[in-house]
Amino acid sequence: SNLSCSLGAQAGLTIASSEISGTGFSLDGLSARSRSPDFGLHTGCLYKIPTTPFAIGPWGEYNWRAVDFKASLGPVGLTVGLGNAWALGARAGYVLPNGVMPYALIGYTRTELTLPAGTPISSDLKGWMMGGGIEVPLAKNLSFAGEARWTKYDAVDLTPVTTIPASLKTDGLSVMGRLSVTLN
Repeated sequence: SNLSCSLGAQAGLTIASSEISGTGFSLDGLSARSRSPDFGLHTGCLYKIPTTPFAIGPWGEYNWRAVDFKASLGPVGLTVGLGNAWALGARAGYVLPNGVMPYALIGYTRTELTLPAGTPISSDLKGWMMGGGIEVPLAKNLSFAGEARWTKYDAVDLTPVTTIPASLKTDGLSVMGRLSVTLN
């Protein structure tokens, strides 16, 4: 069959870069990395296009993670964190004769946003991601993939916390390894 589906476990790290800005000020380059490794579950399907080396398919995942940083805006100190996340997307790859497949991916994600207790701000960030990786077959129904992604999140209005007009813009870079079992 040209269609295969898999289930996998993954681990990696996330590095986030943020900017808090408002009228007359900007705190650029606030950055943080995962406090502990990210862990997740991944599923996806690939359709190998007949008579070509190309494959395409959807994927989905859920990741447990903890990334945070601290910032001060005058008298207001903020600890901001990125928590657990889910993502959906698609990937397209080129299957080499030995079964190794470099691929590119795009996707949509929602990530938990943690702010100080009682903060009247939405509890998640929405964003778009792009990246790529390489999948290597290890056995008949077992493969390993190494992947890197860049995520651009929507800006968050921090005015309810800072009492002055301010917003948070966040980008993230994630790298991970995944072990997957083909289900069919």
